[in-house]
Amino acid sequence: MVMAFYYILLNAYGTIPHKLVETTLKTYHVPEQFQKLLQCYFDKFNMCFTCGNFTTDWQRLEVGIVTGCTILVILFSAAINLLIKSAEKLHRGAVLASGIQQAPIRAFMDDPTITAKSVPEDLVELTDWARMEFKSAKSKSLVLRRGRVQDWFCFKIREDIIPTVKEKPVKSLGKWYRVDLNDKESVKEMLIQAETWMTSLEKSGLPGKYKAWGYQQWGASQTALAIACLRSTRLHC
Repeated sequence: MVMAFYYILLNAYGTIPHKLVETTLKTYHVPEQFQKLLQCYFDKFNMCFTCGNFTTDWQRLEVGIVTGCTILVILFSAAINLLIKSAEKLHRGAVLASGIQQAPIRAFMDDPTITAKSVPEDLVELTDWARMEFKSAKSKSLVLRRGRVQDWFCFKIREDIIPTVKEKPVKSLGKWYRVDLNDKESVKEMLIQAETWMTSLEKSGLPGKYKAWGYQQWGASQTALAIACLRSTRLHC
């Protein structure tokens, strides 16, 4: 039997505390001069609000990252990785019929998939410690036994029952998981998306060399990524 839990954070980019980033830099032994440089950068994050004729004073921001800033995306990934690895060290993943033991958590950025029953509670505790919020309504669970989805078991975090993929499909690490565990719908969506994009490119009126550039830089890469997700992200039971 395989259990999977798709963990969703509420507005992770906008609510990640700067203190968590600071702790991450210290934990990963980033040189002190770089820590001070980044701290000075964070200290300049200020915001004010205007309502009618009244404008507030400048308020220093203590949470959130700036969209479009390359270094902050890296720091965000490192901070989320710190939370995930802290929970991962406490548990072992599921053992497959072949004897291979899976990692208890697989994640990309703030999109973790958990395959150990007791990990979610510890991850929620770490999320609370970091002053971030877990979104139970958006999270999903999946229980497989002999290749079929089961509904007799539900993940429960505190008082919240986590919905299953029977209620609504979930997308994790680039792949859709549905109750029938079939990729036919995902393949259809990928083909429709590729056809729509190619049609738009063809009707754009751009010269041929720009169409070729657009196909190489976006169309081919996006299609290849979708195919890779369909091939690589599979659950075994």
